[in-house]
Amino acid sequence: TVSRCGMIYLEPSQLGWKPHVESWLSARPAYISEALKEQLNTLFDTFIPAGIQLVRKRLKQYVVVEEVMQVHSLLRLLNSSMGTVFETESNAKVLEQWTKGVFIFCFVWSFGASTDANGRSTFDEFVRAMMQGSFEEVVQPVKFETPLPDEASCFDFIFECKGK
Repeated sequence: TVSRCGMIYLEPSQLGWKPHVESWLSARPAYISEALKEQLNTLFDTFIPAGIQLVRKRLKQYVVVEEVMQVHSLLRLLNSSMGTVFETESNAKVLEQWTKGVFIFCFVWSFGASTDANGRSTFDEFVRAMMQGSFEEVVQPVKFETPLPDEASCFDFIFECKGK
């Protein structure tokens, strides 16, 4: 739809989530290197489509959350989690591992938070499969060196940017 003043209105379903992610990546501070942006983009491309499919097709949500809002929540959580601790760390390998850990934590709480108890169990299995590269619907899995511990659900852990 085009308004009288020339504004173009689009439905969120027409635009999709990718432009939102691209805009967010381009606005990252200078201490988020191009390599980390590429890593984040790979994580987005791997996890978001599979997460959207899982939540929409197999899980029951207490409150239905639109795809763009799930992605927006993910980006806001990432934004708050990749602050000064990322700015002060200079080791690229450490930053790469922290990025993966922070991403998983934020993904769990943006895509899995609105599901019911049964959905959380399914979502936990999904996240573990994605981290192991064994989720059959993903063509290019991302390698995680450190898996989630088995003693609890992915919803029971936090990720702290400490250590190497």
